[in-house]
Amino acid sequence: MRLARRGDAAQLPVVAAGNLGSAANTVTSPGIGYNILSVANWTSRGSISGSSGRGPTVGGRSKPDIAAPGSGILSTAYNWETAADFVTLSGTSMATPHIAGSAALLTEAGVNDPLAIRALLINTTDNPGWNADSGWGYANLDKARNALFWMTGSVTAKNTPGSFQLYRVRAGSPLRATTTWNRHVVNGSTSVFHDLDIVAYGLASNAVAASSANTWFGPVAYIIPSTTSGTVSSPKYRIFSWKYGVSGRNCCHSGIEYDH
Repeated sequence: MRLARRGDAAQLPVVAAGNLGSAANTVTSPGIGYNILSVANWTSRGSISGSSGRGPTVGGRSKPDIAAPGSGILSTAYNWETAADFVTLSGTSMATPHIAGSAALLTEAGVNDPLAIRALLINTTDNPGWNADSGWGYANLDKARNALFWMTGSVTAKNTPGSFQLYRVRAGSPLRATTTWNRHVVNGSTSVFHDLDIVAYGLASNAVAASSANTWFGPVAYIIPSTTSGTVSSPKYRIFSWKYGVSGRNCCHSGIEYDH
């Protein structure tokens, strides 16, 4: 919980998913944390190591979050004073620094909000949707550097003024949108769950083009509207807070191109 709480303080903890794969529910603590990026180990792009911890968590949450190279990585040796300076290692602990470095590069590119960094990295992975071995997909910085479109905002509890925000965007092909948020601790002990969702509406028809699944376990909501239905030529995005929504909590979303 300490790591999760630090995620609220303008930091983005990046944590290894563990090496107890390949069965379900083998992602380990602290890689099961809420306000972190949990990293899986790929042996090559599109192939996850058999030892990389798999999700979901025992409680059913979607971890790991993202995958990065973690097999056969040349790294500095902890015992360099008495042995070789460098050693080749494998595991999620080798994959995790790639994502930490990716977050640093996005910060250098001007993305200063840790929630936006999390959203951008998830939104620009190679493969859409969540999988038990690779999370939301294989990290792709080339995509990320060309998709630095993000906004921050806050929503109130469901059915109260300010419980959603609308954004008008120009559709891409394909268009992807990701919302991330943090789980918060109230009064030092009580955990508050948020359920934020994204719904895309066609601007002309107002028909629903896509919506995220139930996300109260969070903290990620993700959609890919169909670009062939004819209803998404210029979709609107509506971000809801559901169930235990609490006023004033920040959220970020990315992967959308704003129609100025």
